[in-house]
Amino acid sequence: MSTKLQRLTEFLLEHRQCRKEDIDSWVDRCTLRPESSFEGKYHQLHIDHNVCSVLVERFSGNANLLKAMVTSWLQDNDDVNIRNRYELPDPSFDIEMLDKSGKRWDVDITIEFLEPLLVQEDPQGAIHWQGSRWSVIDAPIIDTATEEDGAHPEENAP
Repeated sequence: MSTKLQRLTEFLLEHRQCRKEDIDSWVDRCTLRPESSFEGKYHQLHIDHNVCSVLVERFSGNANLLKAMVTSWLQDNDDVNIRNRYELPDPSFDIEMLDKSGKRWDVDITIEFLEPLLVQEDPQGAIHWQGSRWSVIDAPIIDTATEEDGAHPEENAP
């Protein structure tokens, strides 16, 4: 699953936009963009272009609030410059009324994310690339204070 999709889903649950049993999310399609680059201690092998769905069933809350929650999360957690550069579409909402009262809907949100796949050299790694062996890694956490000084966190450890 897409890390960003998982975080968005958790965000909606944490902010009580739906119940856990009423939400499901998945990646509909993943396209690999072979854009490799050196990122210091690791390499970006490619970028996953994920087309994702979030389905909220039997939604009875405020639809404008739900849309605002998705928009605010996206603005805080996904780089708008990258979204614009790759021309990712804005999220879309498909809303289906469940009864004549107009108080319950199924809401299907379609959203696209770009996420890098990172690898680091590893003699035991399963990936053979550029004459070396590599392993997939999670996105590293960068300590910008020590990175800017040129110091390495492990050098400052007691």
